[in-house]
Order: sequence, then structure tokens, then C-alpha cells
Amino acid sequence: MVKKLLLGCGCLSIGLVLVIVLGALFAVGASNEVDNVFEEIEQALDATVEPAKMEPTAEPIETVESVVIPEAPSEEEIHATLDQMTELARDEYLRSLHGLKFSMVGTVKSVDSGSHVSFSGTRFDARFRLSKEEAVALQLGQSLQITGMIESWETFLGLMVRLENVSIATVQ
Repeated sequence: MVKKLLLGCGCLSIGLVLVIVLGALFAVGASNEVDNVFEEIEQALDATVEPAKMEPTAEPIETVESVVIPEAPSEEEIHATLDQMTELARDEYLRSLHGLKFSMVGTVKSVDSGSHVSFSGTRFDARFRLSKEEAVALQLGQSLQITGMIESWETFLGLMVRLENVSIATVQ
């Protein structure tokens, strides 16, 4: 990197000298001399500028390890914990679960035209979006296991979790 930087500075210096010399020569009217100067500069640049060489490094390339997303408690555990909490504590607890991996088993309640799925679990509902191909294949009342990341919670008419990046598996 430093070699390339110095090489770039050298070219810049040569260019600056070229401008000064050519300006002086034009001022004096020495056009033949200008042609000779151009040739000398081109030869000097050809001799000093080496093409970049790619050499393998002895150091291994760093790889990104897969990220393990912590799992949220089960649907039953969340429900049991919420039963013992005040409204304020419940809101804080639910907020602490955002971004965690969550799985639940339940049934498909509805699928809208935007591929949003309403899902009914044992203790609360879920809402999530699937690809159009996956959403079209679902049937009302179909039993599924869903796994996704907790995006948010709604507590207005009962408890509902919004999930993102959901995968589904059929339950017999």
C-alpha cells in the first residue's frame, strides 16, 4: 500500500515538473526541445513504473462465523411469566424478547393478499409474512410449526407476536 502511495506521489512529482518545464520552454519558444522532453519523460516513466504484482499472502483470510441467535422462551413459558407481572413489567419483558428466535405450533387463521399470515397458537396469536409461493400453498386450519425472529408484540386484544424471517414446517 505504501509502495503504491509513494509510486503515485512520484508520478505526481514528475507531472508537476513536466508542467513547469514545458511552461518555461513554451515561453521561450523551443518547440523541438519540448518534443525531446516529452520523449525523455515517457522513457523515464516507462523505466520507473512497474506493473502491480499480486502475491499470495501468508496470512489466512478471515471468515465470518455463523451467528447464533438466542432463543426466546416457549409459548407456555412466556404465558406463565406474563401471568405474574404488572402491565409495566409485562411491557418491559416483552420488549426484552425482541430479536430472539421463537418457535410455536398452531393453525393458520387467515392469509391476506399481501401474503401476511394470521396464526393461532396455544396461548397467543402470531402474524408474519411469507413469500407468495409459500402463502398460496397454506390452507385455513392447517397445523404448522413456525420459527422466526420476534419483531414486536401487540397487547390490544389479547397477546399477538409479530415475527420476521419465518420458516414453516407442517405438523401432522
